[in-house]
Amino acid sequence: EYVNMPVPKKEGYIFKGWYQDDVLITDIIDQNYELVAKWEEEILDTKYKITYILNGGRIENMVSEYDGSEEVALPKPEFEGYIFRGWYTDPEFVSDEVTNIIEGSTGDKIFYAKWSTIEYTITFETNGGTLEEKVITYNVESPDIILPIIQKDGYEFKGWYTDSEFTTEAVTKVTA
Repeated sequence: EYVNMPVPKKEGYIFKGWYQDDVLITDIIDQNYELVAKWEEEILDTKYKITYILNGGRIENMVSEYDGSEEVALPKPEFEGYIFRGWYTDPEFVSDEVTNIIEGSTGDKIFYAKWSTIEYTITFETNGGTLEEKVITYNVESPDIILPIIQKDGYEFKGWYTDSEFTTEAVTKVTA
């Protein structure tokens, strides 16, 4: 008489058959059996999408998908005038900073780049002239800075220069 063998299910595995003493049993005949289910891990060819919200920055050679089989290091973007402060999983940067996608992760991922401005300094060498603020700080988000005209008794102010020999063009403003 024919016996209908059950087919069990196991999450993440493929059932390969019933075995007794390492022998696949396909037909049941009149005898006792101690059957053991043989399983093979299911290998999924699933790709998950990685989305980067750069908030003005840029990435070269970015990884845009992963499959969970290995750790994925997140790239370091660039943004002129800014310091990269990390990747976050929320646009308000409340979550912990994320540096990689750990092995075994699943699902599409969205990462938000956090930036802070680089502060630049202008230091004025007055060569004996008078100026209240000899140091000005600014960043890429600052408005243009019109450089001050200074006074020195007996002299006419000729401008600000970026070299001590005055060989460059005079600078009248700094554009952030």
